Amino acid sequence: MISITENTNIYTNISINATDHFRDGVNWFEIENLTYSNVSGGGVNKSMKLTYNTTDPFSDWINIPPPTAGNNTTVLSYFWIRIPWAQSAGSYSTNIGVKGSKYAG
Repeated sequence: MISITENTNIYTNISINATDHFRDGVNWFEIENLTYSNVSGGGVNKSMKLTYNTTDPFSDWINIPPPTAGNNTTVLSYFWIRIPWAQSAGSYSTNIGVKGSKYAG
């Protein structure tokens, strides 16, 4: 869940990225095995990238109006991880970044 608070007064776009592939010591697997969507099922899943998306992935993640006083706007996000076959067991991790930026349309 991504919240846009009443402190903003601009229309907002949301972008998302990862800082690295999944790693556990010398073992790793591609960040593209992490997908995300704006709906829990039946929608379009986007593969995670190491750079912020240059095209906005979902229509409800662009041109989000500023919240009214006393309210926040909530944008939903869902994530799925596909573990590669025969991947070594471990405690893999990465960092995910969420960026809110001014709508430039």
